[in-house]
Amino acid sequence: MKKSMLTSAMLLPFILLFSVNYAVADLKINPGEWKYKMKTKIKGLGIPLPAIPVKFSSCITQSNPVMQSPEMKKAGCKIVNMKVKGNLVTYTGRCTSGDSVTDTNFKNTYQTNSMEGTFDQVSKMAGKVQSTATGTLTGKRVGACKEK
Repeated sequence: MKKSMLTSAMLLPFILLFSVNYAVADLKINPGEWKYKMKTKIKGLGIPLPAIPVKFSSCITQSNPVMQSPEMKKAGCKIVNMKVKGNLVTYTGRCTSGDSVTDTNFKNTYQTNSMEGTFDQVSKMAGKVQSTATGTLTGKRVGACKEK
C-alpha cells in the first residue's frame, strides 16, 4: 500500500473541520466544549476492517459550528461548500497529500446541546478511487471551552 494512501486512511478520523468563519445566525447551538464519537467503516483497502470508533473533543461557537482537531490542522485539511439551513450543517472536508485527495461530505444536525451526523468519504490517488468510507457522528456539549 502506498504511503499517501495510508496517510489518507489514517487521517480519516480527523477529517473533521478546520477553521471556518461563516455567518450561521439560524443555527441554534450552545457554544462550548463538545465531545464527539465517530464510527467509521472503510472499504477498498484490501483487508476487512470493523467500524472504527474514535472519540475527541472540540470547542465550537455559534458562528463556527465545526469540529476541530490538532491532527486536522497539522494535515492542512480545508473545508469547502459549507452550508447551514436551520439546524443542519453540511460541508466537505478536503485533505490533500501529494497526488492523494480525500473528500469527506458531512451532514450534521444540531440541537442546543447535542448533535447527530453522517458522512461519506472518497480517497483518490492520481484521480483513481483507492478507498471509500461511511460513518456516523454523535456529540454533546460538556461545558465551557478549555483555554488553549
